[in-house]
Amino acid sequence: MCFLPPNYVKCYRSWILLRYAPFLVPFQYRLEIFKKLANKDQRFSDHVAHQSIIEVRRSHLFEDGIMRLGALGAQLRRNVRVSFTDEFGMAEAGIDGGGLFKELLTQVLKEAFDPRRGLFAENSSRELYPSPASMSAVENAQMLYLYLGRIVGKAMYGGILAEIRYAPFFLSKFLRLSCPMQDLSSLDPELSSNLRKLLDYDNETLEGTSLDFTIDVQRMGETTTYDLLGNGQGQQVTVKLDNVIDYVLLVSDYFLNKQLRIQAVAFVKGFYDVMCPDWVKLFDVNEIQMLISGNTEDIDIEDWRQHTVYNGYEQDSPEIQTFWKAVESFTAKERSKLLLFCTSCSRPPLLGFRELNPKFAIHKIALDGGEQPIPTASTCMNLLNLPAYTDVSLLANKLRIAIENSTGFYLA
Repeated sequence: MCFLPPNYVKCYRSWILLRYAPFLVPFQYRLEIFKKLANKDQRFSDHVAHQSIIEVRRSHLFEDGIMRLGALGAQLRRNVRVSFTDEFGMAEAGIDGGGLFKELLTQVLKEAFDPRRGLFAENSSRELYPSPASMSAVENAQMLYLYLGRIVGKAMYGGILAEIRYAPFFLSKFLRLSCPMQDLSSLDPELSSNLRKLLDYDNETLEGTSLDFTIDVQRMGETTTYDLLGNGQGQQVTVKLDNVIDYVLLVSDYFLNKQLRIQAVAFVKGFYDVMCPDWVKLFDVNEIQMLISGNTEDIDIEDWRQHTVYNGYEQDSPEIQTFWKAVESFTAKERSKLLLFCTSCSRPPLLGFRELNPKFAIHKIALDGGEQPIPTASTCMNLLNLPAYTDVSLLANKLRIAIENSTGFYLA
């Protein structure tokens, strides 16, 4: 099923465009095609094999999660169900209808991409890429990158959004493993600028820099010298007008490609163990980022309202009218925080809230006496537990307290 069949488009000419010139086709149309292909492929995978069930210790959620999910490989295309166990090894009550899997995947990604774990580093824009020091700093790093690639592939395949921002040069490796010099600015803007300045120097200025074909590389507090020529002769070759272009290209290639080759190859291989390359080639780097983390536009409140389900409330309940008025009074940033609080992602799906799975839901919490509880959330079910307030100002303040103090919880 990992291909782009002609019957998914209106005519053969359109299929040719999608296959060989996808960017002549509007993004929304390409996105619809991708969603149809992924959904059909998952139905096919579920038909030919049973769903996968994994067991995860609640006390070791990250360690068990990344190992159990990553080990599934291409089987991640199937539906995966999660069974959590407590500290005594007893299975927690409840059946996973998809919410527990989302909880696990979201938490694993959140922790894995935390720079403090050592697998990923941040550029000056706080965008993520594999840490150059990870192969020596993190045990089993190559396997973890492979597994993480599979898990990110599963998230995109299943339409589960993640609060992850990748450096564009790293995302471009999904389309081609070797990055050109132009991508260096998204890794190190200062280095990119300095290298470009070298191209404008005359020969006398270049010789005054005392540069040769080696660079000093710092890893975990230690400095080593890397020979750009690969023959041990780099220190004997000074940078001059006739070789400065070679120098700039070799330095760029080292930082963008060579120092991250093992990590990038493992991650991309894992990603394509789940995702089909033909599908990904429908999109450019910025669009791939949106597929991972959602829509960058302001939240459409009316779309959100129309695709909300209620438990204990009706659409025209006074308390629900109060809720939506409170949301309308929020700033765009506050609405994003509310969505993050309820769903674990601050951005709506690219095709709107109709694509959110499970559907966004509001559950009624009756007020008892003079209590004024703060709303809570079950992110694994995209569920907001909403006390029955009818005062817009009061509810807005309660929601602000909730989203600022992250009083949502993961429902097991």
